[in-house]
Amino acid sequence: MNRRQYLAALGGTVLGAAGVVGAIRHVGDSESADTGPSSVSGESGEGGSTASTAGSDSRPEAVPDEELSRAAPRDGIPAIVDPVFAPNWEADVAGEAVAGMDLRPDDEVIGIERDGIARAYPLKLLRRHEVVNDTLGGPQLITYCPVCDAGLVTDRTVAGQTRTFGVSGYLYRANLVLYDEESGSLWSQLGARAIQGPLTGTRLDRTGSAVTTWGDWQTEAPETSVLVPPPASNTVVGPVSFNYSLRFYERREQITDRYPDYGPLGALEWTDTRLQRRTVVVGVDTDGGTRAYAKRDIEREDPINDVVGSVPVLVTATPDGRPRAYVRRVDGETLTVETDEAGELVAGGSRWSRIGGWALDGPHEGARLPVAPGRGPLYWAAWLAFNPGSTVYSLDS
Repeated sequence: MNRRQYLAALGGTVLGAAGVVGAIRHVGDSESADTGPSSVSGESGEGGSTASTAGSDSRPEAVPDEELSRAAPRDGIPAIVDPVFAPNWEADVAGEAVAGMDLRPDDEVIGIERDGIARAYPLKLLRRHEVVNDTLGGPQLITYCPVCDAGLVTDRTVAGQTRTFGVSGYLYRANLVLYDEESGSLWSQLGARAIQGPLTGTRLDRTGSAVTTWGDWQTEAPETSVLVPPPASNTVVGPVSFNYSLRFYERREQITDRYPDYGPLGALEWTDTRLQRRTVVVGVDTDGGTRAYAKRDIEREDPINDVVGSVPVLVTATPDGRPRAYVRRVDGETLTVETDEAGELVAGGSRWSRIGGWALDGPHEGARLPVAPGRGPLYWAAWLAFNPGSTVYSLDS
């Protein structure tokens, strides 16, 4: 197995944020990395600087140019800025934008719920667009990095101003880098902070979400609506249209599994042998410790009652196997979670939803377990790149 074989197997397969892996270049390479529009404006609104601002930014938190890799032109992956929603993808409901497309029960979505209103964002759309600027109970930023298999939802309010985010085309530690139109700052998706530009060091507040299947999300939130594909939903570059039903990402995943040392994740320096790079994990990060839980361990022991630092943690999986981590504390009471004969989560006399953390009945009915601080599900290599001191459940004492 070598790079030539990998690229030959890859063929015409598109690699999401990475574009064609062989084209990835570091910003500091002798050949220009700016293959598309990259001028940005400062916080004052005056233009003139470029997307690579670390060279003139003396703040220690700014990421140096040489740690960024250009994977695609700016806006080459068009972020959605004016989303449209419908109850489903049936043409008589969602319109011509879904003609010839289907949204199957086993298609994965990112689900969010705010003020009793639920929405779903299919990964088959996010793999093409990676960023959705939405408003639901406040400005929401829905992001997905195909390279890391990582979805994240944050508040897109920064310094009291609602920001509009797009895809910069850069990768940082093999992870999606965004920009905001108002300041031109660059933002790390998994770091949830600005890494270059006027807002360097500013953080985004994470809000709750779940990665699960469309069918399971509909069961969890029967009144949910779902994002409708462009051109019904508009993008940062205007109306676009893709065949979102093409399953070329399955082909990409098969190739990357066969050649794990290549592609963006393969470019990361790698000496860790505890887990394979593309092992799916959920990570918990507290002031007292950082720990990753591999999907295989969760499947074997679900539910896992653990303590990270001083935080009591419940680690479980959604019905489709996606890992979830919650703080197992309600109203000051630390719960020990078990399963009943039907396989439902039970604790404190109540049954609990694996997808949303809700108490479904009993004395805690209506209460909700907080999502544990951290990230996931995502690939182990991506988690470790941002949490180099992480322990691994069942492997580290």
